[in-house]
Amino acid sequence: MANKAYPFYTADVFSDRPFGGNPLAVFPVADGITDEQMLCIAREFNLSETVFVQLPRTPRADRRLRIFTPTGEIPFAGHPTIGAAAILTLIGEVPATSDEAIIYLEENVGFIPVKIRVDLDQPVYAELTVNQPPTFDPPPASLTQIAAAAGLTETDFLNVDQFPPLVGSCGLPFLILPVKDVETLGRSHLAHSPWQDHLRHTPGAHLYLIAPSAPHTPQEDRWQVRMYAPDLGISAGPAPGCAATVLGGYLAQYGLVPKGDSDPFPTDGEYRWDVQQGVEMGRPSTLAVRTIVKQQKITAISVGGHSTLISKGEFLLPDSDGDA
Repeated sequence: MANKAYPFYTADVFSDRPFGGNPLAVFPVADGITDEQMLCIAREFNLSETVFVQLPRTPRADRRLRIFTPTGEIPFAGHPTIGAAAILTLIGEVPATSDEAIIYLEENVGFIPVKIRVDLDQPVYAELTVNQPPTFDPPPASLTQIAAAAGLTETDFLNVDQFPPLVGSCGLPFLILPVKDVETLGRSHLAHSPWQDHLRHTPGAHLYLIAPSAPHTPQEDRWQVRMYAPDLGISAGPAPGCAATVLGGYLAQYGLVPKGDSDPFPTDGEYRWDVQQGVEMGRPSTLAVRTIVKQQKITAISVGGHSTLISKGEFLLPDSDGDA
């Protein structure tokens, strides 16, 4: 059977230089690749995600994204969405006739618009906007059990009255765990036994630890985060954009309102946070999170960042239509 060559690109997402950020493989023309082959390719690359770009199923979208971790397909992820949009612009699949382009991507959670900032016909920044507001639910285990799964104790949490651990989702759930400071964040680690006993197979299986970048100022606009998602094949993720969208909702709802304030949200307006991740892994990432609040409701959450092209090549797959 003959082989068919599929072009691919790799990029470091949420970084403006090589060897930082979150690595990603993108197949910009993936029609003809089967679901089974997509999973095999994702395992072959062994990155946190590999994204396959197909023609859309409806005329509302420009492209369809299929996103795979080494363990299976997921409905939505931020850094594949950002990285795929940047790659599609770079190779001319998305017209970039001005200083800004926009692409509408069809994902398993719906349509995701991505704005791409262009300089001299090159994409330099991309920002996605989630199509659904965040939801928050109580954690599936006690604080003691959750802390143990993160290699910490209850005393390591930030003020839980104002910053409660919650399961948040904008399409993919994460257990948000606010901790006191960056030093505590650095001490954290995935403790497999308590994680498996209390969190695996629950909506809180993906741990997302957050800490204010400066001590004793949790209402500041800079946060540092870590993620552990072993069920996704990611022992520690450098920069998951989908988790950052949840963080934008969480901080708007809990991080901006002083304890005891009777209003559930801050004054209507636009709020921004810089989020650092991957520092402990030697792959520093910077994500820009933006939340818009109108009439005490979250109306939009966006996450953006830079992407850096790393490599390009061809992946050879058996062509079922080819000659033996």
